Amino acid sequence: MKRMKKADLTNEIVKHSNLSRAAAADQLDRLVAEILQRVRHGEEANIPGLGTFRAGQEVVFSTEQAAKTLSKAKAPTAKKKGP
Repeated sequence: MKRMKKADLTNEIVKHSNLSRAAAADQLDRLVAEILQRVRHGEEANIPGLGTFRAGQEVVFSTEQAAKTLSKAKAPTAKKKGP
């Protein structure tokens, strides 16, 4: 199985969504940060379409499925600053 890099996953997200490369990379960073935070605190991180992540477990998943799952996530909207 090919080891995926962040750029590879970002490209897959861009390909399967209307997100820019920067927005796709941001979504991926947020997902990974959330998974790591939960696992480090002894919790499971269950991501529908990707699987359940646990401490001490090797993670293997489809990049296509990951891209589709991430592309369905609602991107945060930018708040306008005052006048």
